Amino acid sequence: MLPSVQALLVYQCMRLFSPGSISQQAQAERDNIVLQIWASRLQLLLACEDELTEASWEFWVEKEAIRRTLICIELAQGTYTYLRGNWPIGVRCHHDLRFNAQKALWEAKSAAEWHLVSEDSAHPSLPCNMLRLHKDIRDAMPGDLDDIGVLLRAAGEGLANMNTWLRHDKEALQRWGQVGV
Repeated sequence: MLPSVQALLVYQCMRLFSPGSISQQAQAERDNIVLQIWASRLQLLLACEDELTEASWEFWVEKEAIRRTLICIELAQGTYTYLRGNWPIGVRCHHDLRFNAQKALWEAKSAAEWHLVSEDSAHPSLPCNMLRLHKDIRDAMPGDLDDIGVLLRAAGEGLANMNTWLRHDKEALQRWGQVGV
């Protein structure tokens, strides 16, 4: 089901953010219910626990991919709603959106490497909840956060803060450059 949801999300983004086609935007708005139903089904596949120690690498990657897809759905729909001027006061995410922002976990190439990283204190686990993301990643170093964590931090903290944060990590600065300059 995950590949189908991801494909629909990409298709929805193409139609929602297409500057020249009002009819495509209108159809995407009508089709949004399908994406929401599919997202709800994906949410049901997630276990409540966030235990790294009890999960297998394959299980963790699958669940993490689902979590990140749900985050992308909320971000795309939230951005579109905001740009349309329809952002209601007090709106909340449809799902309990959590993910682990530890770069080394996500980039592990094998189960053995993933287990080593998950047990290594040099790579602190970075469980994040979108409702308190700024607190969850506040003390993270640039080399600890994966790409989605860095992008969400930039969106939440602002570009000036991002440049200050990145300048202390040569590798991250080389990867991301001066943001917004």
